[in-house]
Amino acid sequence: MKKTIGVLIFTKIGTKTSLLIGEFEFWNTFKKFNPDIEFVFIAISNFTKKSILEHREILNFPVSIIQVNGKDDFHKLDGLSGIFTYMTRSTFFGGSIDIPCTKAYGVCAYCTTDLGIPLFLRTPDSEYPYLDYLQMVKVRIASGTKSTPKFIEGNKKQIEFLGDKFIDYNKTYFVANGSSKVCDWVQDVAFNDIPEKNRVADIETIKKNSIYVSDEYLHNVSIYTERYSHLESKAEYDKLLFIGYLRGSVAKGRIKTFNEMFKSESEFPPMDIIGPGASDIKKNSDNINIIDDAILGPKFFETLNKYLAYIFIGKGNPYNKYINKTVYDCMAAKCPVIVYEPCDQTKLLFKNTEFYFTTPEELNAIYEKLKNPETRNRWILEQKAELERVLAEDMDPMFSFSDYCKSNSNVKIDFKFETPLF
Repeated sequence: MKKTIGVLIFTKIGTKTSLLIGEFEFWNTFKKFNPDIEFVFIAISNFTKKSILEHREILNFPVSIIQVNGKDDFHKLDGLSGIFTYMTRSTFFGGSIDIPCTKAYGVCAYCTTDLGIPLFLRTPDSEYPYLDYLQMVKVRIASGTKSTPKFIEGNKKQIEFLGDKFIDYNKTYFVANGSSKVCDWVQDVAFNDIPEKNRVADIETIKKNSIYVSDEYLHNVSIYTERYSHLESKAEYDKLLFIGYLRGSVAKGRIKTFNEMFKSESEFPPMDIIGPGASDIKKNSDNINIIDDAILGPKFFETLNKYLAYIFIGKGNPYNKYINKTVYDCMAAKCPVIVYEPCDQTKLLFKNTEFYFTTPEELNAIYEKLKNPETRNRWILEQKAELERVLAEDMDPMFSFSDYCKSNSNVKIDFKFETPLF
């Protein structure tokens, strides 16, 4: 008897609108800390199986796959000790119930309700609410709007597939980045920040079942720091940079923040703003260059490295609940961070106020300072030391799947591939 965790993949890996590479790569760390656990990937279609296979060399352990195309394949899950997956969508795009989300929800409901095994749900963003997908469907149908009959008819197969079987949230654990010592934020995205009609679990259960995993592991901090250690701490461009998503509900605060910032009649230092949705920013200066594009993978770190500094605005909110992943990426890329103070009013990122600005005049003064290589290198080293202190002192210890799972019968694997160390 052994313990096997199924890792449910229901979307493509490594694109700007799906599962980020880093969210797949951290399985190397989970495997390292859980040597007694066998991890097997669950693909819900040939499409997701292909995506897993295309990225299997990222992983430094053999890749096993179970393919579950529908309910007729659910019996393949019967030997699992637990299941891990990622959040489903929180909206219906174009009035459609997403087929991959429907399949993923059905698998999770079967595992928690029929098999009685735990579900580990990756909860990655304090601004992305977790809405139970089946409850979303029921709330939409109960709304009784003019378009409801069309919604039901157009999504008939998905509604029938979902049925009335909910995920059991007593057996669901929310796996979040950040630290419970800093901010217990899962209760916000899974309860406080969602409409009452969408709630399917009480707040005490959510708080009890929240698992915080160090940013070191979920954000691959040491892995990326070592991988990009060859980058020099020398800026190629005398320009500032923002790079990140500027489209969608999660990023709407960023657009608002930049538009408010650029209302000032004062001149801004030269800067590039790069990201999907950047064209929605209303700039007031020729010094501000807008690039509506996504930069991913190694090129992302190489781009950070070329600029004088990165401008941090978080999600455009006044307070942060954890350190943003891009801040750690800047550390790996040897790019100092300039923090827009209205978007980190509690100084969660850094204690040194030298790293913060509020007005264009203050930003210009920092820009001039950072053109001095010695000052820029000092910032890089001081920020690195502060982030490493947070990782060493403020994070929760790594959890063990064995603390939540029981041994079970062997799982029948559909595909198994040996993978070389990268």
